Amino acid sequence: MTSRLIRQKKAFGVAAVALSVLLLFAVNISSNTALRGFRIDLTEDKLFTLSSGTKKLLENLEEPIRLRLYLTQSIANQYQPIQEYSRRVRDLLGEYVADSGGRVSLELVNPEPFSDEEDDAVAYGLRGVPVDAAGDKLYFGLVGTNTVDDQSVIEFFSQERDSFLEY
Repeated sequence: MTSRLIRQKKAFGVAAVALSVLLLFAVNISSNTALRGFRIDLTEDKLFTLSSGTKKLLENLEEPIRLRLYLTQSIANQYQPIQEYSRRVRDLLGEYVADSGGRVSLELVNPEPFSDEEDDAVAYGLRGVPVDAAGDKLYFGLVGTNTVDDQSVIEFFSQERDSFLEY
């Protein structure tokens, strides 16, 4: 009788663990579905919270906007401040995309030296900044175009103008 009671307790324990794991998976899957697109900005200065003016502008876009962020990744990776600032710019542009309702798209372009992408960057008027004695240039700019090929260009993102980044 005692061994039967022990087997029943073990079976109940295994069933309870299996049910708990199953419940955990169900909660995880349902929360992923229910909270899709939900974001919260926990940074001290609300770095990833768009202003109401920017949100209104994104809501009122009449046509799709294509943003192309040009960043020479191999050079940016060598300099921690540039790497961090480029991540901040990418994240902010990602917020534009997320809040635009599909009207803004973002393409990341890596203009390595002597590449077609570098030629495109120069053709758009992006400024390559020399970073070493060898003359390697860092491209870190943005090109925005619409469906009728109007374009706006930010020649180079400068950390000194970080406070104006959203605008």
